[in-house]
Amino acid sequence: MSFKLIAIRPVPGIDAKFLKNLVAGEVYNLCNDYILNNEQGKPVGYDGNIISVQYKQTVPENLYSIKKIDGDIININVSAIVGKNGAGKSSLIDLLLLSIFVVSNNLELVDPDNFIEHDSKNEEKYELNRYKKDIVEIENGLKVEIYYLLNEKYYKLVINKGKHYLESASSQERNDVFRKDKLSLKKYTELNNFFYSVIVNYSFYAFNSNYSGIWLKSFFHKNDGYQMPVVINPFRNEGKIDVNIETLLTRSRLLSNILSIPSYKNINYKSTIEGIELSFDQNKEYKFLSNGELRFTPTYIEKFRGLILKPLFELMFGSAFKYPEINTPLKELAEVYLINKLITIPSRYIAFEDFDKKFAKVKERPDNYELIQSNAKSYVNELNEDRSHITLKVRQTLNFLREDIYNLPTGNNLQGKFEISSVVRKLNGLKRNEWFTELIDYLPPPFFVSKIKFTDGSYFDDLSSGEKQKIYSLNSVIYHLRNLESINKNRRRNIEKHVSSYQSVNLIFDEVELYYHPQYQKETVSSLLNLIRISNLKYIKNINILFLTHSPFILSDIPIQNTTLLTIDKKTGKSKLVKKKKQSFGANIHDLLSDNFFLTGTLIGNLADRRITQLIEKIKTSKVSKDDKLMLKLIGDTFLKTSIEQFKKINDKDSNK
Repeated sequence: MSFKLIAIRPVPGIDAKFLKNLVAGEVYNLCNDYILNNEQGKPVGYDGNIISVQYKQTVPENLYSIKKIDGDIININVSAIVGKNGAGKSSLIDLLLLSIFVVSNNLELVDPDNFIEHDSKNEEKYELNRYKKDIVEIENGLKVEIYYLLNEKYYKLVINKGKHYLESASSQERNDVFRKDKLSLKKYTELNNFFYSVIVNYSFYAFNSNYSGIWLKSFFHKNDGYQMPVVINPFRNEGKIDVNIETLLTRSRLLSNILSIPSYKNINYKSTIEGIELSFDQNKEYKFLSNGELRFTPTYIEKFRGLILKPLFELMFGSAFKYPEINTPLKELAEVYLINKLITIPSRYIAFEDFDKKFAKVKERPDNYELIQSNAKSYVNELNEDRSHITLKVRQTLNFLREDIYNLPTGNNLQGKFEISSVVRKLNGLKRNEWFTELIDYLPPPFFVSKIKFTDGSYFDDLSSGEKQKIYSLNSVIYHLRNLESINKNRRRNIEKHVSSYQSVNLIFDEVELYYHPQYQKETVSSLLNLIRISNLKYIKNINILFLTHSPFILSDIPIQNTTLLTIDKKTGKSKLVKKKKQSFGANIHDLLSDNFFLTGTLIGNLADRRITQLIEKIKTSKVSKDDKLMLKLIGDTFLKTSIEQFKKINDKDSNK
């Protein structure tokens, strides 16, 4: 079993709006061991039809595959798109995203109500008209083919003017041709045989729906339990990244990984994690609070407790535990948070949509409990059966009510701190109980914000922007992988509820080297593979990793066969594939820079280059000033400096003759 994203091809007839500076008919091959052939068995040209895939192996199959802690293997492929700014790297990913949007829209996974602004009727009408225009443009002009290998079959996803279909061919039979596949990606369950894409891009100018189209907002404004097969990190609203919200989200995700992955406490190479400080998140507007007071009436809380909370608690933990007495401000807060969370879940997630209408009036009138009474038992059973991230915060809060392993304050001062080792010991003790689920279910209540403290006395907030960026970008991927993993735990229920789960994931890092010191760039691939290894994923079997990068340090970890090299054709201004044979894997960074692909001219700054050239001209004419002599002493390259000094001596001798 394996998964590789092989190629992206804009098909002739594609509208220029989507093509941008790419070339129609060009096969942008991401894994060059795979040759896409036409009817004659030859590599396809611009106008030909691709009917088969030929595999000529030159890269070891297990180059990146990792053995997990439990001994199982995760199949991993790593490739890269490299090129100068404007060469078409992001344009290729845009075509992939548009293709995923078409599939998602055709499967009715896209709900405009989730992302069309409703602030005013004029704004809503304006955005709806823009969205309709997007759909018309996609239906009239988008023509793309996506090629990938999954579970010993080659797939060809064809996007043709708003429609899509799937063709497949066996990778085990030589010269097997593409045929319409029975799995046409027309149903939720068929997405199980597709792949999920996690895209990380921290550039301020990427993924702006004001320029790319309203359709892009559907990838951000969704809370669908990982059904639409893509997530983009960080979250953007009309292209804007809220750094403060992103920081809070990352802290929560990081804490989840720290407590649930034993080796994760070593995220900071300078110092390990000592403990976590917790405080109530004062900055967040909670829907269960109204002007700082608990939203629900005492009568409603009591009724909801009897109908939902107590039965759910007893079902989760068995008869050995009784629902706790709510006798502290913190427990009151936790209970009201639970009520609000359990009311909103049905309106947000497909797996619980059957209960949505039953809660419609509850959301409008918190004291109207009669609507849930007849459905309470079945809802409680569904909640208990769900083991995904959808009910994660519910499980965390119920576990806190059962036992506070963090020793959080009982008074009005909602602040506390804990040592990781102490909490992990308690968690290990809990593991012996038959009702124990997994570590992530025992994080602090979701309405607390955490501060990570290191053994040297510093905090996570004290790290440099580059150090944070490395942790943020890689940590977010692990977080999403674990959530995707959680969906797979409900196999039987997923089938009953038509919920898609994914075992193959496509990770895309667009300019991951932003903010990175060269040392971090050098470590990127290795660090990512190690994090995947220690995450001990059970259900996710295949991962494809694609880097869009300017970094030669990252490229040196990737074979040239798995690299798409792009430049700009000087005659046409279009993107142009560069056919290179020089190997990049394990290549010296200086050699990668000096082959004129990353840089043209010399390997020094343009200003220094110009000044040194001027200095040489002055030496030739024997017009060297005091400043010129100081300039000569500044040159850092020993060979270059010595050569110019020798040239000056020879020239001085000739001048004195």
